[in-house]
Amino acid sequence: MIQFYDEVSSGTYPANGFSFLDNFVATVTAPLPASDWGMYINYVDPRLSRAAALQAYYGKNLARLQGLKAVYDPSELFYSPLSISPVAA
Repeated sequence: MIQFYDEVSSGTYPANGFSFLDNFVATVTAPLPASDWGMYINYVDPRLSRAAALQAYYGKNLARLQGLKAVYDPSELFYSPLSISPVAA
């Protein structure tokens, strides 16, 4: 397991910070099948779209979780920009 994390303790984030990290992550994950890696929801990447985030954070469990969301919270009372959306009925 590898966790990619970056922090700037003082000053501003470098202009090339995201491109540097994206290239680093791509180098490490390129040889892996997509099913072998994902992302951890407690370290949110705000640059991801909702669809990309759901796939990255929940992977093969997404369809099952969307089914549960449709049963227990179909109107998305418990909504956040990266929360699981219910499957369409």
